[in-house]
Amino acid sequence: MPKVNPLKPLLRDFPAATRAFLLAVSITLVLTFVMRVTFHSNKPGVFLLGDSGIGNYRLDPGQRLQDFLERSNPKTEVDNWAEPGATPMDFFLQYSRGCALAGKPRTAIIAFSPDKFLEAPDFHRFDDGGVNLRWLPWNSTGLKLFSRLTGKERNAAIVQQASMPLYAAADLGKSLWIRYVQWPWERSQMLTPSGERKKRIEMKSIESGKAKDTLKLIGDDAFAELPLAKDCEFLLRSLREQGVETRVILLPIGNPKLIRLTYSNHAQANQDSVKARMRHWLDVQGQSYVDFNAPGEMDHFPDSTWDDMSHLKSPSAFAYMSRRIQEFLRSAAVRDVQMPYSLVNSSGEDGNADARN
Repeated sequence: MPKVNPLKPLLRDFPAATRAFLLAVSITLVLTFVMRVTFHSNKPGVFLLGDSGIGNYRLDPGQRLQDFLERSNPKTEVDNWAEPGATPMDFFLQYSRGCALAGKPRTAIIAFSPDKFLEAPDFHRFDDGGVNLRWLPWNSTGLKLFSRLTGKERNAAIVQQASMPLYAAADLGKSLWIRYVQWPWERSQMLTPSGERKKRIEMKSIESGKAKDTLKLIGDDAFAELPLAKDCEFLLRSLREQGVETRVILLPIGNPKLIRLTYSNHAQANQDSVKARMRHWLDVQGQSYVDFNAPGEMDHFPDSTWDDMSHLKSPSAFAYMSRRIQEFLRSAAVRDVQMPYSLVNSSGEDGNADARN
């Protein structure tokens, strides 16, 4: 007597669309479990949050900021969730994604340039149409964020949340494409730049200089009211409320050679004012930070370490940045009695950081 599949009558009662949906949900659950097992570690966790400044797609594995940090302390797990184009709200959603896949970290290091809060002509509050809103957590913090969204942003959040069961295969495919196709290609373009690429980088720098030249300077109070500054205030407050040790690094603001070539004296003065506004804002927040634009720091980021105006290409630059971050966290731990953990070498080797409170 032929065997009868006991599930066949049950499946026959489901429409094809329902079966496809259930299959998608099953794939998502399996892949989410695999990613959780892959990322999860019993080591103390450190999250890097930011944009392409530390996204490091210009560097090979082993030469990235997280690689230097992990080698300095193998007992620590460092996950870099930074993404090109990310905004402060995306930083929070990067953190939420990391918590979902790797568990809650002990420390979050937030990296952005001093002019991160300025609104570009193509200003957007979320990158890539708000795709990261699929990682919006449905807890008290997530609901607070949802209440801050505009009507259009709430609709995008609902759509992204509703599509969550269907995202896994597409998300995995996109990640594999970026890692094994897009990023290696971009690295090759960087290592063997064409004359056209160099010209394109210089023209973009000229446009940036013009924007800085016409920048309307504002005081500390107005700076604090900028939409992206308010979003970053929410980010810092939320991480603190969740008991995450939160530190900020101000990345070098730009390639010194291109700034000399394409920025007027007035544009450079305006840029210096923006850096001062950002430092004052962080001081008001009570947020400790390390400023890689401080006197003496930029000496470690000469012309040769840059790819274009905003992105470092030299592993030596990230090696130095890693050492300074370790010193920074060690000195912050000494001052901060509620912070028992810092990312330093277990041998106790460190230096003195110029971190600010």
